[in-house]
Amino acid sequence: MSTNSLLPALTRDAARAVMATAGDRHRPAFVQLRSLGGAINDVPGGATAYAHRTAQVMAQGNLFPPHGHDDLHRLWAPVREHGTGSYVNFESGTGPGVFDRAYPGATGARVRELWRRHDPDGVLRPLTVG
Repeated sequence: MSTNSLLPALTRDAARAVMATAGDRHRPAFVQLRSLGGAINDVPGGATAYAHRTAQVMAQGNLFPPHGHDDLHRLWAPVREHGTGSYVNFESGTGPGVFDRAYPGATGARVRELWRRHDPDGVLRPLTVG
């Protein structure tokens, strides 16, 4: 199972939340930190489906069997509080919460409309887009 949070900055509190997921002795997550910024920040957030152009760090967490997505969702909740959203390609969960974190506000409305127009029969089996 995989999830992530896009962080405006790696603050002390955000770093502590990330490290707590890796240090959980009952469900230790595999954690990766990726630096963002640079050229991706040159494009306005509303110009593409990737609305999180101001994020500076992507924190990714993974849990492996026998743990499941519900375990990861609970474990990652404190990290998510520090984020502005998520990158959909590093999400193994589905549903409105995942979609809304990846495609917030007007971006989500645009993606929903495009999905309905180009895949009205649900052939691509999108995330729950409401």
